[in-house]
Amino acid sequence: MIAVNSKMSIGRQRFTMGHELYHLEVEKCNEGKICLSALHTGRDDSEKEADMFASFLLMPYEALNWFESRNQIDEWTMKEIIDLSQFYKMSYQAVLFRLRYQGKISQEKYEDLKKEQVLPNARLLGYDVVLYCESDEKEQWSVLGEYKRLLGKNAKILPESLYRQFCRDAFIEG
Repeated sequence: MIAVNSKMSIGRQRFTMGHELYHLEVEKCNEGKICLSALHTGRDDSEKEADMFASFLLMPYEALNWFESRNQIDEWTMKEIIDLSQFYKMSYQAVLFRLRYQGKISQEKYEDLKKEQVLPNARLLGYDVVLYCESDEKEQWSVLGEYKRLLGKNAKILPESLYRQFCRDAFIEG
């Protein structure tokens, strides 16, 4: 099971799911693991590789080049970065990280763009800013995927105390 902090922005949640998928499927990590800070330096190789996996999962190399060519981008500005972020449903920070990694922007420009406020700029460009905001409160304790379905399917055969424990473990109201 992959748990994602729904207090983070939607774009960050999507990135985190890809990051954790790397640990689960590529590293075959079956024991519990908590990854505290994505996209920060000074972490071990496994965390850096998980970040790269998530970045390329959400926006493959060819997809970035296609977007750049299709939109005739010679220089990456705030507008183009927000357009790219919205197109691939990635957080602004993850897009910046990726553009820097691929040499599309300099370290100096990366540092400058990191300081920019994405919400007002995205609004000015006419975008819905839900991608950059935390989940709606009613969605913050939700479970997606097979666990919820399987638990519901077996609710009648499980002792009630065990069923409730499984619900609490997965943040499902039971």
